[in-house]
Amino acid sequence: MTIWAKISFEFEGTHRWKKAPAKVNFLKYPHRHIFKCVVWIEQQPEKDRDVEYIQVKEILNKMSGAFHKNIDESCETMALNILGFLSNQFPNRKYKIEVTEDGENGAFIE
Repeated sequence: MTIWAKISFEFEGTHRWKKAPAKVNFLKYPHRHIFKCVVWIEQQPEKDRDVEYIQVKEILNKMSGAFHKNIDESCETMALNILGFLSNQFPNRKYKIEVTEDGENGAFIE
């Protein structure tokens, strides 16, 4: 059995995809999104909620402040950056991270 903490947060950002294929060339130019993120962090089953949701959300909101400027990152890269950040805060755990553009299309890493 795996017990997961689930934390959702979002931030506004402008990004672009420099390597966008010709058919979606417009993605190469800065465009705005509300990036919606959901993070699952493995809990320690022998402890009662060792990862506290509100505290982790506060940490993630502060971290996402760096994304409020123009960014040259895909949803996949943002998810990997969130993973790297959380792995330092809460090591030796499993993670699932989803980052979407406006709650529609995006990336999921596990």
